[in-house]
Amino acid sequence: EFKTNIINFLTANPPPSNALSAVLKQSDEATMLMLLPIAAKLEDSKDVLAFFLESDSEKVLIEAADLLAKSGEKSCLQVAFGLLKSKDVGRRTRANLILKRFTKAEVEFKPSGTEEERSAGIDAWKKWLEENESDVPSGMAVDLIFDQILVSTGSNWISYSAENPLKKLSSFQLAANEKTSAFFPEDITTSPSGNPIVCSFRQQTITEYDLEKNVVSTLKLKNPPRSARVLESGNYLVAWYSKNPSEPGVVELDQSGKVVWQTKGLVGEARCAARLSNGRTLIAYSNRVVEIDADSAVYFELSRAQKIANCNECRRLENGNTLVAYGSTVAEFDTNKNLVMKVTTGSVVRSAVRLDDGRTVVGDTQGLRVFDKDGKKIDELININNVNSVWHY
Repeated sequence: EFKTNIINFLTANPPPSNALSAVLKQSDEATMLMLLPIAAKLEDSKDVLAFFLESDSEKVLIEAADLLAKSGEKSCLQVAFGLLKSKDVGRRTRANLILKRFTKAEVEFKPSGTEEERSAGIDAWKKWLEENESDVPSGMAVDLIFDQILVSTGSNWISYSAENPLKKLSSFQLAANEKTSAFFPEDITTSPSGNPIVCSFRQQTITEYDLEKNVVSTLKLKNPPRSARVLESGNYLVAWYSKNPSEPGVVELDQSGKVVWQTKGLVGEARCAARLSNGRTLIAYSNRVVEIDADSAVYFELSRAQKIANCNECRRLENGNTLVAYGSTVAEFDTNKNLVMKVTTGSVVRSAVRLDDGRTVVGDTQGLRVFDKDGKKIDELININNVNSVWHY
């Protein structure tokens, strides 16, 4: 608890780089992982992140390589190349993503391939880097996204590529047994490493899976979760259901499940919550959407005036607008609460995401529907049992 409070304080008040560097020299793996997001915010982050590259921990190395790539630092390439040999498929996948996004090279490496296939891919990357690394420019921030869509349904989750049209990649279902009740993924997101994070309403758990669908960790909750988002600190921002109307519907939990922050004085059933880049929290209640600060003061609200009712989800878009899923509708509102775009599906809408090319993927009780940037339906995948959540990463 003490360490979590210190990390939360340092995240809000980044220390001088020389002080942080001194701490890093004596830090264990867990502390280094918590300090990484803080180091990335410093003006001389490149020099501080160099300390992380001296770590023997693959977990630390992949996170440091990720941050270096996002800041356009070429030193990420050799670190990522070395991690292609990792025994962990998730780290191999992220390392390959860093190499491909940073270099824009068409080198084939199969993270989940056989040892022989992976060896051939490593040789191909080695040859490419030897011949071309010196020509790769620095200073260009790299967008490290998998460009995939995860969909949680009444009994499983499905992965799609975000190409046009959507292409199904895989699905996963956890069978019930004598130790666990039926799998019911209410919400699905991802960790910074791309691992699926699944809220099970019936089991009252938040579970992280690796890319091979193995359980990494499970957190048991006192209330059934509606949504969970992993924060930079490693904490979870959770919207949950409670029979007690006076109990806060949105809480921030540390990795042990302890409440470190909660909403105050807000009533209603919280369906979804997300922490914004400005530090505020965006929450979808059943009858409204609010943006609040740490003291729960409301800065932005969409409600009856915008005809919001039976709301299930909200997202803040890159353009600053807000995408809301309510009733059988998905609508986009600008910062002045003006309606920008609206589509209807005829079924109860649970979730929606905006893709980079302007398409909107909507999940409702019948399946997935895809609309172009003008709101025209261009694709649909129906007969998917009760889509609960859609996530693009």
